[in-house]
Formats: sequence, structure tokens, C-alpha cells
Amino acid sequence: LSLNLDRHYFASTFDPHPNVQMKIVRYPPQSFSNPHDDDDDDEDDESKQSQEKLQMGVGEHTDSGYLSLLYQQPQPPDHNGDGGLQVQRLSDRTWIDAPPIPNTMVVNMGEMLQLVTNGYYLATPHRVLQNETYERFSVPYFWNPRLDYVSTR
Repeated sequence: LSLNLDRHYFASTFDPHPNVQMKIVRYPPQSFSNPHDDDDDDEDDESKQSQEKLQMGVGEHTDSGYLSLLYQQPQPPDHNGDGGLQVQRLSDRTWIDAPPIPNTMVVNMGEMLQLVTNGYYLATPHRVLQNETYERFSVPYFWNPRLDYVSTR
């Protein structure tokens, strides 16, 4: 509706069978200890803590299809807030935490949707930071065009 197109405009992209994928992703607790911690270097404690918090579970990326739906496991009550999904604000490219919200799913727009809308909708850059204490699970569902689809844009 926001593109002022016929409601069946994208149907040929998916008919007769869209390419859908779903997986379960496990992020085990990850130790941030550095084997060189005993070395005398110029890094201060704040710098080391900053590096620890940026331990990647999945590096920065955008999804390739149209839409991705993501279920995130709720955080334990004593969770300290470190780790988890982050999305990038496009205006200043800063990373924003996207903690799980009960009974909701995260919706990310993908590169194919950006392509066919000529950039009206933008793919969502996101990443996952690890946590040193807790195991995490997420379940992404990817809605993609049929495998033989060729964009004319």
C-alpha cells in the first residue's frame, strides 16, 4: 500500500513457491578472557572492557531476501543486558540494542526488498554480540523470492 502498487504486484516474485528458510541458532556463553592479559601494554581497563563487549556472535550484515522474522529467547531475570541483537541506526550508523520483548518478533527488511522498491525500503544492518554468562537461542525465519526469480530492476 505504501508503494501505491497493485496488491498482487509482488506475487510473481513468490509464485508458485517462495524460498523460505528457518533455523535455530545457538549462541553459547563465550569467554572474553584474553591470553595476553598479563602482558604490559598501554591499553586501559575501559578499552579492554569495550573490546570485550564487542565480542561478535554474528558480524554486521543484512539479510538477502525480502523479510526476516526473528524470535529471540527471553533473557533471564538476572541478565546484565550485555550481548544480543543490535540494529544499526541509518542516520548516524550507531548500534542500538534490540533486547527481546515478550510475545513479539523482530522484523528485518532484506536486500531483495530494497532492490525491488528502488531503495524505498532499506535492508536492516544488524549484528549479534556474545554474552559471557548466558547461552542464547534465536529462531530466524527468512521469506525469500522463489529460487529462479530474476529481478528486472
